Amino acid sequence: MADDNFEQTAKQLTAKVEKNESVSEELNSIPFPDRLIMARCMDEINTQNRATNDSLPDIQLTIANDGGRREHLTDMKAVTPGMIWATKTDMHDLPKTAQGGLLENLVTPVWSAIPMTVSI
Repeated sequence: MADDNFEQTAKQLTAKVEKNESVSEELNSIPFPDRLIMARCMDEINTQNRATNDSLPDIQLTIANDGGRREHLTDMKAVTPGMIWATKTDMHDLPKTAQGGLLENLVTPVWSAIPMTVSI
């Protein structure tokens, strides 16, 4: 994918997520190694968009390492802020053909885009 096309696709997919529309089909059509790069790009665009509009859903990625220690996107959620609770909407699922082999080989989940606060 050319850089201009890649960025344009990331913007289009981010806009869909920000409207709480699934992007599974689009992400699953991207070659496996590029899928995580696309998701991270979408997360960056979403962060920029939320800087001026905090009512937009926040993209949260779940990333895990496979047996060869390669990172893979395993899940994407849109977290919409609410008055009391946030609403999480599933935006991406691995294709069924990849779930069995990949999920069996995942060793350590890596959580990104999830703020953690520790109070003592």
